[in-house]
Amino acid sequence: SDTLFSDLCLTHVHKNYCWGPHEDSMKGRDFNKEGRLFYAGVLYLNDFEGGEIDYPDINIRVKGKKGDLILHDANVWHFVNKVKTEDRYAMTFYIWKNHDDIYNKFVAQNGPVEDWYTKDKP
Repeated sequence: SDTLFSDLCLTHVHKNYCWGPHEDSMKGRDFNKEGRLFYAGVLYLNDFEGGEIDYPDINIRVKGKKGDLILHDANVWHFVNKVKTEDRYAMTFYIWKNHDDIYNKFVAQNGPVEDWYTKDKP
């Protein structure tokens, strides 16, 4: 198969906590021997106030609710705002593309991934 679904994790953000700016692709780490991480996902398990995901480079804020599934490019910088009421529970996961020929076709059509995010990051 050309696609691998992996790393299903239960995530918990406590009331009055947040997650700082990050991107999920883990560039620079030795993860590319298994494939190239393309997408990350979040499945919301409960309703809560606050805890929105902000994508500052593309000016998008996502307010998830129980049952919502969010997928994003693993190279996009984002952060989770402070959770205001109930704790925030979600399942997170990653989707890898395993074959270089798929990546090369993608780059041929869209340009190198590294060129898409040339802005300074927080």
